[in-house]
Amino acid sequence: MTGKTVMERPVTAHVEVMDLVAQMKAAEEAFVLATVVRTVSVTAAKAGAKAIIRPDGTIVAGWIGGGCARGAVLKAARDALVDGEPRMVSVQPENLLAELGVKPGENRDGVRFAENMCPSKGTMDIFVEPVLPHPSLVIFGASPVAMSLATQARQLGYHVTLAAPSADLVAIPDTDTLVDGFALGELTSTRRFVVVSTQGKGDEALKKAKPATPSSVTVDVLNGAVGFLNACHVAVHMIGAGKAEHAMVMASEVENNTPGGDHPPYGLNETGSALILGSADGTAGFGQFVFHHRPENAEALTTYIRHEDGHSWLQIDREPKLTTHYLDAIPAAVEELLRLEGLEPADIAAVFPPHLAAADLTEMARRINIPRTRLVEVDADADLFTSSVPYALDHALRHQQVKPGDIGLIVSVGSGVQVGCATYRF
Repeated sequence: MTGKTVMERPVTAHVEVMDLVAQMKAAEEAFVLATVVRTVSVTAAKAGAKAIIRPDGTIVAGWIGGGCARGAVLKAARDALVDGEPRMVSVQPENLLAELGVKPGENRDGVRFAENMCPSKGTMDIFVEPVLPHPSLVIFGASPVAMSLATQARQLGYHVTLAAPSADLVAIPDTDTLVDGFALGELTSTRRFVVVSTQGKGDEALKKAKPATPSSVTVDVLNGAVGFLNACHVAVHMIGAGKAEHAMVMASEVENNTPGGDHPPYGLNETGSALILGSADGTAGFGQFVFHHRPENAEALTTYIRHEDGHSWLQIDREPKLTTHYLDAIPAAVEELLRLEGLEPADIAAVFPPHLAAADLTEMARRINIPRTRLVEVDADADLFTSSVPYALDHALRHQQVKPGDIGLIVSVGSGVQVGCATYRF
């Protein structure tokens, strides 16, 4: 399905309205079906007459009368396409409107009244029904999340396009459109949601993808809290480039190792979070982002599925000096960020730190030269992992630790060893 218009030749009187309705629905085109449901006295169209109206006001098939009713119906059609709600239009001569005690343009009991100024002085009621395309979901990637979401979205009535290199697909997904790679080409003109679930594979190619219309974007998270911040970074740039109107970054955690299983639980906080981003005027929201990678410490934290004697479990290997590596890497990233923003440590009103022990947080505050009292600590029994950033922002707002105009500093860490930091203006 390409999204091209189904009308490539002039419509003649021989084209059946309902046949065209079926074609336009299949092509995921938005339109209005107007049906005359009642007439009184002399009218050009009679009950049962139908017409198809495009968003630009063009009547592409059918007939609902001349200028006596057309203006009122076209206005109702435009409104119906905006809010998705059907409406009834009653076109009546001035004397009948006066008897009802209504004025032209007035709505009463779900009926919009209009005046028939034609000499015929007839009455005509027209039902205006918007026919909108299915919401479109474009999924980038072949991760388990992407494949599962494609199946669920089809069941919920979405038009699903999945874009991923064919070599990455373990099985053929249940989609409306399957794209080999990330070049989308022409898409249907409808409200679109985009899910990025590449888990780091092909992100550069993805940035070049240009949806035909503004979309809402969802980014799949990889590598804990630093991955969440990286997802925010990608989303902010897509919004800034006009490739999306909004972005939703979601995260969730489950304890992979169950009590009594082959390996003891790691103590993750089973929770979920979501952050919705939109365009802003620059006075609030994310500022600059900085990410540092220390490949010399790549083996300090590794996560993988381990299989042994027919059993499987999530294995996390940490070097004893992992926290030391974090503390050594954080100051340089923060220093670069503040330099890019033209800020001093004293300009930071709140710091949203990674999940570290209290003593280590005190040491981090000393190294970045920001008072320990400005660090926002969330009350949690275990590591919030990918949800650390949204939980900390919510905690600071609910406990009035920040106010409008304040600048926050977000610091996150992950395997690699990686450090990510960003400013956030409240």
